[in-house]
This record gives sequence, C-alpha cells and structure tokens, in this order.
Amino acid sequence: MYKDSSYYLNMLKNSDNVEEKLFAIKKLVLFKKENIAQEVIPYLDHSEPVVRYVTAQTLGYFMFDNVGKALLEALVEPEEWVRLEIVEAIGKVKPKNAIPILLKYLETESDNKIKATIIKVLGILNDEKVIPYIAQFLNSSDERVKANTIEALENFENSRILELLKPFKTDKNNRVRANTALLFVKKGKSEGYEILEDMLKDDNEWMVASAVYSLGEISNEQALSIMEKNNIFENKNWSIRRNVIIALAKMVKEKIDKAEKLFLNFLNSPDEEDVLFAVEMAGVHGLKKFLPVLTEKLSTLKGGDLREKIDEAIDSMLEVVDENKV
Repeated sequence: MYKDSSYYLNMLKNSDNVEEKLFAIKKLVLFKKENIAQEVIPYLDHSEPVVRYVTAQTLGYFMFDNVGKALLEALVEPEEWVRLEIVEAIGKVKPKNAIPILLKYLETESDNKIKATIIKVLGILNDEKVIPYIAQFLNSSDERVKANTIEALENFENSRILELLKPFKTDKNNRVRANTALLFVKKGKSEGYEILEDMLKDDNEWMVASAVYSLGEISNEQALSIMEKNNIFENKNWSIRRNVIIALAKMVKEKIDKAEKLFLNFLNSPDEEDVLFAVEMAGVHGLKKFLPVLTEKLSTLKGGDLREKIDEAIDSMLEVVDENKV
C-alpha cells in the first residue's frame, strides 16, 4: 500500500535518524509537486553531506523555478562528490539564468570530473553562445573533460562542429572516440558507424565497450546489425557484456523486435551475473513486457540476490502514485 506525501514529510522533519531522512527524501521524489519541493529544498544545507547529496539527486526530478534557484545557490557546496550531484540536477531542472552562473564556476572549478559535468550540462542547456567557451576544452589534457566537451557539442546545430571534431575520429581514448562517432551519427554522417565498427575490432576491451555503449545510445536497427555482425553477443568480457545488456535494454525500449529475443537470452543466461544485471536493466528501463518472465522466476526463488533484484525491478515497473493524495 502506498503512503501519502504527509507520511514521508513527517518522517523527514521529525526523525533524528539519518537513514530515515534519506529514505523519506528518496520517497518524496514520487510526489512531483512544488509544495513538496519547497519542503525538501532546505536539506541542501543539512550538516550531513550524504543528506545534501540525496537531496540534490531528488530535486533533479522537480521542474520548478524555486528548485532551480536553490540548486544554483547550492553550488558553493564544499564536498566535491555532492557538488557533482548538484550540477547533474541542474542539468535536469534547467533553471533560468543557469548559463552565466555555470560559466563562472567552470572558470574556477579545479576538479576535472565536476568541470566535465558542467560542460555536459552547458550542452544540455543548448544555447549556441556557449560554444566558444566549451570548445576550448577540446584541447584539455584530461580525457574525461575532452569526452564531455564532445558530448556537449552534440546538442548544437552549428556546422563547424563536425570540422572541429575531425581530429578525434581516431583518438586513442575510448570515450573520446566513441563520443565523436556518436556525434557524427546523430548529425546524419555514416562515418560515425564506420568509426564504431573499427572500435569493435580493436584489441582494447574499453574501446570495444565504449563502442557498444554508443550503439546502445543510437538504438536503431543498424546499430543492432553492427553488433550482430561483429559477434559482440559472444564476448565473455564483463565490461563489454555489461554494455551489451544496457544497449539491448535501450533497443527493447525503442521496440526493436530482434533486441527483445537477445535481451531474453541474458535474462535466462546460466551466468548469474548476466541475469542479475539484465533484471536490473529491465527495471531501470521499465521493460514491462518481461514482467511474466520475472514473475515466473520469482515464483521459484525463496531468497537471495536474484529475488531481491527481481522484486526491485517489478516495483520499479509497477509503482504508481495517487496524485490526489499529495
């Protein structure tokens, strides 16, 4: 039975137990109303960093002006791992006046992971005026920053971008090359597929894994055909198989029929690691067509990690909130 928002708000305000506060904040994400957001916002200033982290994570699902303003003000956060989550949340909420504030923080940020995330979010905000500011990071010595810069540039229609990215089509870094290929595909250039095919033939497992992930981001018949052609489903390396499962889950969501059968193979795999992760991805992507399979598996299990994963996946697929109770 579902609790209404007042139950979780009462727990949030009155419990002295940090774990209960975290639980309440996470549950309040189900009630996407402005008055709920206003109650959660103050916990961006909580004394416990983990509470601030989960608060930022939760607020990323509340698309209101007051939330955006609070997240931008919270960028003064001292803990880098919490600040990173705040930036991620800003990218989801897309608050007004975010661009000049993020550009200011981009100049002063010392942590490359956060800098890379700010660049990605500036791309999501999609104002071509930021192109010169972020394009300079194509020359960064940090590969994460460079890869995220390419990902950010994907959001813009400016034709000069393809010219800027030509040097990265054969880059030695897996993420940089994969993001370049993905951008070319999304701009309608077939050479992006050629880059990904070359990556699938590489001896470096991370190069292959990144190519598979990008094919999952593309999620069309051609992407699946490239994976089949290169026998990627037979690969035993977990970093690659993990991305294969992610890619197939995205393709099932895009209603690519052949992907459904291939994903089912992982759900029924003799390898427990495959099954656990496939179940998790079915839940993450809301693949309700696999509910009968998961329910049948559940009926044969008395406990253990797999039962717990299936329970979580089914809850994720079926969870509904009665907005009248908010």
